[in-house]
Amino acid sequence: MANTRTEAGRFMSGKSYSPATQFKPGQHPAPATEIQPGQRLSPATEFKPGMDAHNRLPVGAVRVRRETHTGLDRAWVKTAEPNVWRKRAVLVWEVEHGPVARGLVIHHRDRDSLNDAPANLQALTRKEHADEHRCELEAARARNGANFAHEREIARAA
Repeated sequence: MANTRTEAGRFMSGKSYSPATQFKPGQHPAPATEIQPGQRLSPATEFKPGMDAHNRLPVGAVRVRRETHTGLDRAWVKTAEPNVWRKRAVLVWEVEHGPVARGLVIHHRDRDSLNDAPANLQALTRKEHADEHRCELEAARARNGANFAHEREIARAA
């Protein structure tokens, strides 16, 4: 069936529609459906200045989010207002060992990105981290049809 709407959502001219759904000449919408500018339909349920949103979370709340680039679930902790979130693994590392040094990433030894136990965390350079996951990356590229051996030869030649 052909699309009878334009991209803007308006009906295309030249098409016929059911007379039962069209306004008759001189017919107007019912007054109950007409909303006047400034009219308040439900003042008791309106958002008022100073109110918190219904989905606001307190500082210290934990959320699990799926990273789009890896597909892994990660735990995030709200650390400040209005909306500052940090990875739980990094916070656990900082409690045990102090700030993460520049150029280091936090690695989960057991590959479970939600297991943020201090014994499971390890600080690695980006190169060490890539080397740690190289076999997994090669397997993923092979599944996706990439010729990783060819890519390696190109890198050596460069």
